[in-house]
Amino acid sequence: MEQLSVFVKNEVGALAEITTSLKEGGFNLRAFSIYDTPDFSILRLITDRPGEAEAWLRDHGFFCKSSEVLGLPLEDKPGVLNDILIRLRDADVQVNYMYSLVIQDSDKPLLVLATDQMAEARKALGL
Repeated sequence: MEQLSVFVKNEVGALAEITTSLKEGGFNLRAFSIYDTPDFSILRLITDRPGEAEAWLRDHGFFCKSSEVLGLPLEDKPGVLNDILIRLRDADVQVNYMYSLVIQDSDKPLLVLATDQMAEARKALGL
């Protein structure tokens, strides 16, 4: 799964500039997460057309980059997230960050997970 990271100024209206641009380009946001620092924020996005969205944002003056993340379906039962994290820990895989995504056509949410050890994570999770 491809994710876009857009660097955002910490000022009023900066996020709206990005979402307005995406709306004008006809891109559908499937998921997003915002991480802030004192100087700037990082808006992480999953869109319906990530490659086109990245080019669109760059063409409209935004600094962004794409990266691969894992999208893991989650069963609706206690301990599922813990089981995933234990398997990654046992394989010595560091999780950089994660967030959830709900897809309209599915009865299961997805766990969006980022790591610098994608091959090891896939192996540990049987993907």
